Amino acid sequence: DPEETRKLLVRLSDFLRYAMKHTGHFASFSEEYFFVRTYLYLEKARFGDRLKIRYDVDPQCMSLPVPVLTIQPLIENAVKHGVGSKPEGGLVELRARLEPIGGVVRIRVSDNGVGIAPERLDSLLEMGKDEIGALSNINERLVGLYRGRASLDISSSLGQGTAVSLSLPVGSS
Repeated sequence: DPEETRKLLVRLSDFLRYAMKHTGHFASFSEEYFFVRTYLYLEKARFGDRLKIRYDVDPQCMSLPVPVLTIQPLIENAVKHGVGSKPEGGLVELRARLEPIGGVVRIRVSDNGVGIAPERLDSLLEMGKDEIGALSNINERLVGLYRGRASLDISSSLGQGTAVSLSLPVGSS
């Protein structure tokens, strides 16, 4: 389908342009959200009906600064290691909420994919793990950027899926 191919190429160019344009550590959540949606548009073309996507994003989060290229790798892991590994596919969900009283934005990426074995969960955030480098990289960046005020938590059950949650302080980047 030439028209669908054209749309995919436009989205791919948007994706690459975003990935290459940022030189600082932070972008607005809305920019990261656009990047995630572009990435998932491309993956949806690849997986078709096997990939379901749900967004549950508080509009108050849109203007908040978040570390560049932090959410998309979580989404990519959910697609690649979670639902992409199931013959029937599954659901990937992005949820974001602002908690003004605590001054925290909570971002959660979850899937109902294959899950992660309990004995592997402990090592996912350690540097030097070639197979799951994105999670350890994100964790290291959060430590450096927020000096212990941010967190990355992983929960998973084999056969039921995985959830990765970020808690980022607002206004203290």
